[in-house]
Amino acid sequence: MTKWKPKAIENQTIVITGASEGIGLATAKLAASRGANVVMNSLDAIALHRSVNEITSLGFKAIAIPGDISDYEVILKIKAMALKEFGCIDSWINTAALSVDGYLLKGNIEEERRMFDINFWGSRLTALVAIEAMGNLGGVIVNLANEVSVSMEPLKGIFSASKAALKVLTDSMRSEIKARKIPVEVCLVRPAATNKPELTAEVILKCLINPKRDVFVGGPARLSAVLDTFFPEVKDVMSESRIREMGQAEIKINNKNKKISFRNILTTNKDV
Repeated sequence: MTKWKPKAIENQTIVITGASEGIGLATAKLAASRGANVVMNSLDAIALHRSVNEITSLGFKAIAIPGDISDYEVILKIKAMALKEFGCIDSWINTAALSVDGYLLKGNIEEERRMFDINFWGSRLTALVAIEAMGNLGGVIVNLANEVSVSMEPLKGIFSASKAALKVLTDSMRSEIKARKIPVEVCLVRPAATNKPELTAEVILKCLINPKRDVFVGGPARLSAVLDTFFPEVKDVMSESRIREMGQAEIKINNKNKKISFRNILTTNKDV
């Protein structure tokens, strides 16, 4: 059997979730500028349509399908509209995410569950639909984790947990696909929080034509993983110190009657 090979970017139809801002939008713009058919999804319908209009006004090809990717019916709609408009799906990129930051001991459980619905279950469900859509023609799935998928950051414990779960899901999915000889590649891209979206977008597109198992974007992301793997106690001390500093800052400001709260904050549909 001839080994499956990815198409050139200009010949691909690419689905991107979380495509109204950040890494998702940067990836959509870059892919469209290189000739790809781009299928863009986001919770923010207004921002999504504005972004698609910006891309198509330049003569590039893109369509908007707003909706919540934790809803299986929405994912099926994305698949159906992509196939109707462009005839195939070659790559599926999951950048949609929610971020809940704050103390775990003061967490809002409903917000945390909502975050897992997007960060974990959204990618879980889209993978099933993407693989079915790609079929024997093959394709590439890219999940976006980041440096916290292997290394906890202060006040990002629950977000780190969702990205760690995504990493394990991605690794498990890849192994099962290969065992079944399905011609679909599964990549995990892990940018640092300080990276510019355009840098990560470039790495993602490279994965679509030359799939890599696991890709760090930028030195800080790789350094964080090294610290967590080989020097976990050092990372713990650094995190504990940072949390104490934040707590002391909170106390000082409260003492001045200028209340500051580090309670959990939900950032809707932000690419992280």
